[in-house]
Amino acid sequence: MGAIFTGAKALHAAMLSDLSRSGLDKDDADKLQCKSILGSKLNGMLPGTTLSGYVIPYFDINGKKSNFFRYRFLDQPLDFKALAGKSRRYTQPRGSSPQIYFPPLAPWHDIATVLTIDILVTEGEKKAASACKFGFPTLGPGGVWNFRSAKEKQTLIRSSARSPGLIARSSSPMTATRSASRASCRPRTRSLPS
Repeated sequence: MGAIFTGAKALHAAMLSDLSRSGLDKDDADKLQCKSILGSKLNGMLPGTTLSGYVIPYFDINGKKSNFFRYRFLDQPLDFKALAGKSRRYTQPRGSSPQIYFPPLAPWHDIATVLTIDILVTEGEKKAASACKFGFPTLGPGGVWNFRSAKEKQTLIRSSARSPGLIARSSSPMTATRSASRASCRPRTRSLPS
């Protein structure tokens, strides 16, 4: 595995550049509490990982930082999978279950109590944070298959959002609206403004 970052300033700049591709700036990075870390400074945080990148911490519905996080690689591994274009871009602590990302750019506790507010669901923390920044409450499973936890035997969006819950599986932004009976949801695709 090869390291391309040897200094913290260059790594921090690369993190901000990566976030900017999702419409997020330095102020957003501060609010999201993203932190760049040189691979040599991981100190067992992610055993077996030596690549530089940044931490994306997760928050609960009340905006409190949880113990869960995902790690975005910014260094590129120099192995066969990387050469074939199949290397992983993200990781999380080994053995941890997927979580739903509640970007701290939206008042989730308030949103959860108002059944008439549409909640978008999109794959990824950065897309979810960007949508929240522009006024669209958006949950972000960390990956397209992270809407569900086989380990916990539950659908995470249903258990994390308003009961009986939202169910959506797509890499496209989606919204769910409740029927009058509040017993079903109907996903529909919406485009976010450019």
